[in-house]
Amino acid sequence: MWKSYGARSVLRGVNVTVEPGTLLGVTGGNGAGKTTLLRTMVGELAPDEGAVHRDGEIGY
Repeated sequence: MWKSYGARSVLRGVNVTVEPGTLLGVTGGNGAGKTTLLRTMVGELAPDEGAVHRDGEIGY
């Protein structure tokens, strides 16, 4: 999955698999794309390239 804001790439080639019932923590510096990743995973944002497949609900 890829996501950019203008000329700035925030997520590049992200591939994540999370099994049901798994608790996931996302860490990184300011502006690293943590919130963009989570918002894309739950469907609040659409990726510029690639797709997000959800078999159930994801919350954060």
